[in-house]
Amino acid sequence: MRLRFGLVPVLLLSAACVSGPGESRYIEAAADYELFVEHVLPVLADRCANPSCHGNVDRPLQLFAVHQHRVDPSMVFSDLPLTEEEIRLNYQRSLVFVSYQTSIEQCPLISKPLAVSAGGVWHGGGAQFYEADDPQCDVIRTWLENTTSHQGHIQP
Repeated sequence: MRLRFGLVPVLLLSAACVSGPGESRYIEAAADYELFVEHVLPVLADRCANPSCHGNVDRPLQLFAVHQHRVDPSMVFSDLPLTEEEIRLNYQRSLVFVSYQTSIEQCPLISKPLAVSAGGVWHGGGAQFYEADDPQCDVIRTWLENTTSHQGHIQP
């Protein structure tokens, strides 16, 4: 997936103009978004966004992906990259699952796709990661650690 830089440079430039204690917050938020787009979104699109799972309007974590569910129904099965709106919605919906947990491992973005035998919880879509150290699971975990370390939602 190609990174779309629409909002990231604006946030980074805005942060450069801010002085004071809140300055780093904007840079970190932009970095978390960029990390999500570059690394996490491809994992979610590959492992979770098919129409029988989260590429479905009836799922709590509704995801958009190329060749899958799209904001514009006429774009379903399209080769065109995700729009900024679709990327931003995927990001915001993923953040919702971060907010209410007490640890990274309890976050549904880790615990649901991780096999029960590897420390995960039951998931209607079955296991997507069979070992806790699966490289794609680690991508999500790293993003969660970076996201939560400065937002204060959960402890790594």
